[in-house]
Amino acid sequence: MDNVTHTLIGVLVGETAATIAKPSSEGLSREQRRSLFVTMMAVGSNLPDLDFLYSTVTGSKLDYLLHHRGHTHTFVVSILIAAVLWLACELWARRRDQRIARSDRIALIAIALIAPVLHIFMDMANNYGVHPWWPFDNRWIYGDSVFIVEPLLWAAAAPTLFMLRTRLARGIVTFVLLVGIALTFLTGLVPLPLAVLYTVLVAALVYAGRRLPARVALTLGIGVWIATTAGFVTASRLVGQRVDALAAAQFPRAHPVDRVLTPMPVNPICWEVILVQKEEGTLVLRRAMFSAAPAWIPAENCPGRGLDVPITAPLQRVAAEDTHKLKWHGEVRTRTNRLVNLWHENCRIDALMRFVRAPWLAVVEDRLVAGDL
Repeated sequence: MDNVTHTLIGVLVGETAATIAKPSSEGLSREQRRSLFVTMMAVGSNLPDLDFLYSTVTGSKLDYLLHHRGHTHTFVVSILIAAVLWLACELWARRRDQRIARSDRIALIAIALIAPVLHIFMDMANNYGVHPWWPFDNRWIYGDSVFIVEPLLWAAAAPTLFMLRTRLARGIVTFVLLVGIALTFLTGLVPLPLAVLYTVLVAALVYAGRRLPARVALTLGIGVWIATTAGFVTASRLVGQRVDALAAAQFPRAHPVDRVLTPMPVNPICWEVILVQKEEGTLVLRRAMFSAAPAWIPAENCPGRGLDVPITAPLQRVAAEDTHKLKWHGEVRTRTNRLVNLWHENCRIDALMRFVRAPWLAVVEDRLVAGDL
């Protein structure tokens, strides 16, 4: 997820925790607890992404790919991040002569742990994935369910608008909500009816934050967040089954290796698809657009991120018929033995293969290029 989403969901969870938790009569006041909860969730929800600093040492794009969502996106390192976050909170409270009771400390430790772990689970939902169980299990987990910048998750934080204490914070949330509405109408990625529904949803949640009790309004925000994630996860599973069935029918000799799904923002109908298959010693990558409701939005009319725009990979036409459910957008083939040999011989290819899901190898403009479709 993008850092705007991590921050907004962090604020939403922090506000909700502060509303539900009862302050101790001997420790922090309700307002002090609320400030710490919200700040810790907003900051802690972004700390795992500090791994981008690794790549600044070499300035290498490959290093960025390898390290981003690396060690800091694991449960083991999340404990270390939580410890640093909690220690910073303790020092801050002491400098301000704020008394922390035992119940306060337990709550703050819980918040410190929730923030980075929540970050991992949110990143797990999209097609970039994470490997959270390192060093015990280095396998990656890909949710293939939620677009990396999902405005519906921004909308979920709308009820916090009138709960934030500073004018700057309220201004930032207002700006983000307006940007989200503008993006749904102007980018061409969201069908007009869904853009209108999104605008109505934002307005309704802002109204809820203004008029309803804080606990009720925040519950609505949490509900939208959970419903959005659950809805896209469910849609992803159904779409995956349908795509697998279509692929098996159109390419009966191909052996499935992986399948990458990417939904469009605010749109559980249209999905970008990358099929990773093996055919007689060849790794075949095929790109397509799938429509879960072709009667409403045929695959050829689905908004996308430029599947027809030329890319570095030398795509060829897919020898399969387009339908209203599935429209093909090219394929690239790589001899498996060639890729495996280079994988073993070249340390940079070996490093790349630890991250990519759809690897290809081809001669482009008289030079050998390896990439991720």
